[in-house]
Amino acid sequence: MQGKLLNNGLTIPSIGMGTYPLQGTALTEAMCSAVKSGYRLFDTAHSYGNEDSFGVALQEIYKQTGVSRADLFLTTKVGEKLRYGIGDGQLFYRRFKGEEKPIYETVKAQIENSLRLFKTDYLDVVLIHWPYPDFLPEIWYSLEKIYKEGIIRAIGVSNFRERHFERVLKEATIVPAINQINISPINTRAAQQNYCKQKNILIEVYSPLMPLKYSKIRDNLILQELCLKYKCSLAQLILRWDIDQGLVPIPKSSSSLRLAQNIQLDFSIEKNDIDLISSLNENFQYLPESIYCPGY
Repeated sequence: MQGKLLNNGLTIPSIGMGTYPLQGTALTEAMCSAVKSGYRLFDTAHSYGNEDSFGVALQEIYKQTGVSRADLFLTTKVGEKLRYGIGDGQLFYRRFKGEEKPIYETVKAQIENSLRLFKTDYLDVVLIHWPYPDFLPEIWYSLEKIYKEGIIRAIGVSNFRERHFERVLKEATIVPAINQINISPINTRAAQQNYCKQKNILIEVYSPLMPLKYSKIRDNLILQELCLKYKCSLAQLILRWDIDQGLVPIPKSSSSLRLAQNIQLDFSIEKNDIDLISSLNENFQYLPESIYCPGY
């Protein structure tokens, strides 16, 4: 599949593999299987606690497949450590009014740690994991500065709504290249999609196949008919729907069979069928984002 062009001229693969919460041998086996199936984009984050395993997996990929670092597109995110699935508030939140924190030093340290663990001298993309309210502009300015040093090929954000962009863009010198959010046929986020298109910000879709756990997706007659029409699985239909809208899905799986199936997308969805799938939207929010980021 042809890649997607970012606003700084960099090309990103049209589909990738998410890695949370995989670690250790499970992550290595999944990433190696993914590369053998054709994946080149891999996504992780400081908050996932698996960057060390991610680095080990990369070395095994090079040994097993002959794929080189230059063939891969690696994304990580700066952010808080997670405690019981929620940011622990130690890095990017104020404990008391007026408190200042070493934001640039914290961001730089996380990026340098990723470089060390991945055994690489550059990262393809670094994102802000959440729109941390206390120091959001400062985190973005730090990424801009590090980007200009040449060790990151593109910078972006994750879980941003329009108001978060407006806060950052008031003084930013670089428009984010990516916004990684969750989109599905039952939560299309049309306003966010339109905003990002206007700003030339590419959308990555994390957990794109999570809706498959809900009967309203699994048992939907429209989707079942479209699967028959395009001779594909429901997972393939949703991933192709993402791609044909200009989005980059990053599904996660530890199954080599599912990884292979998820990238077998040698068909396109007709425009009227894309719209038909989008018409299923009911703004169904199944990820508790406000819990992970107060003030979201």
